Amino acid sequence: MTRAKINLLLVFSILLTFHQLANAQYSIQNSVFGNGGEVTENESHRIVGTVGQPTIGVTSNSANRHYVGFWYVIGTPSPSLVPSIVVTPSPIAFGNVTVGEAKEMEVSIGNTGTVELNVTDIGSDLGDILKISETAFTVAPSTAHDITLTLTAVAAGEISGTLTITSNDPDSPTEVAITGNAQTVGRVLADVSGDGTVSALDAALVLQFTIGIIDRFPVEELVSPSANSPDIIELRDYVVRVPMQQAKEHERIKVPIFIDDATGLMAGGIRLKYDPTVLKAAKVLVDTSLSDSYLEANTDISDEVRFAFVSLQPMNGQGNLFTIEFEVLPNTEGTSSGLMLDSVDFLNSKTITKISGEVRVIPSNFALLQNYPNPFNPETWLPYKLAADAPVTIRIYNAKGRLVRRIDFGNQRAGVYLGKGTAAYWNGRNASGEEVASGLYFYNLQAGDFIATKRMLIVK
Repeated sequence: MTRAKINLLLVFSILLTFHQLANAQYSIQNSVFGNGGEVTENESHRIVGTVGQPTIGVTSNSANRHYVGFWYVIGTPSPSLVPSIVVTPSPIAFGNVTVGEAKEMEVSIGNTGTVELNVTDIGSDLGDILKISETAFTVAPSTAHDITLTLTAVAAGEISGTLTITSNDPDSPTEVAITGNAQTVGRVLADVSGDGTVSALDAALVLQFTIGIIDRFPVEELVSPSANSPDIIELRDYVVRVPMQQAKEHERIKVPIFIDDATGLMAGGIRLKYDPTVLKAAKVLVDTSLSDSYLEANTDISDEVRFAFVSLQPMNGQGNLFTIEFEVLPNTEGTSSGLMLDSVDFLNSKTITKISGEVRVIPSNFALLQNYPNPFNPETWLPYKLAADAPVTIRIYNAKGRLVRRIDFGNQRAGVYLGKGTAAYWNGRNASGEEVASGLYFYNLQAGDFIATKRMLIVK
């Protein structure tokens, strides 16, 4: 065989070898046949040389060797020109979800390939309970795109499904498992810590609440660990109220904290605010409904009373949760103190209606006080005090004892009527609307069985 034929055969063999390396790319460097070049699939790169020359150097990350006659070619294909999808997290675990409440989770669709990833559809077999924020988009190489999945369970139980992603990834469709545990709304009875158990920690938190270290219990929106657990009760609506009361200076009064229906109540805390310039909290008296509970009360904070309790048995019916005994301070006649339910936290409450009360400090005795101004022209005010509710009438007489004017106020509450907004007012006119003459006049107060009279002087 001639030398020319041998050269032609070797060139053909080398070209055939490069052609058969599908999806491969090579870079020929420092070749005696030229300055290098590239050979890709379905492309021929002409190599010219003679037998016996040094081998062809090919860029390589490992040693794949393809022998051709007396020569050998060293080469490794470069990375494939395809997208590669990565889903995070996988599986998609929603954990515990509450029936009827939506729970969101972000899912990242990444692309670790060398070309753009085209997502054309995303769906699931969970139906309407799973919403997907986006179902079609593109992802550049070495980047990721976030979508939001929203799961709304309609019934208690385990949730299991599949998220299916259709794209131009060679292995499409991509399937990712979806899991979750749907639970009905409820709370572990007496668990104010939120750890799922009733323990000494709950008692400690009750103590911390009452002495003011914490203002609320850690548990807020706790769901039950098991929808069928015997320790679970449904959330309920409660109404707590404090009455309106009257008291006298130095008196001790009892203020009940009343609940309209305590059915199912197991644990809670109450903070009641009051005016420390009018009242002083002395002690807390516990109702029999909480006699088997662990409870704490604190009256040492100057303007509030704290009370917290934990019970292992639910309460029933209406009644007083507890009663606060207050002392009315001296020099408080005519004032009042609100009894504000600042916070009421019940472990198994859905809503709590708070109706606050008040203590009004009323006079110890009925009294008619001196009018002001006096002398006057033409108007004056006639102050008085009522030690009890009573119908009130003011009569004005002239120096001869004749009735000049009668003013009926109807039934009035016990209290102090001193200021211009509350005291009786006389404009210096008789029943016919005529101005009376200067001189001495008498004004008379009748409040129930109490009657008193004082003098006043008109000077014109």
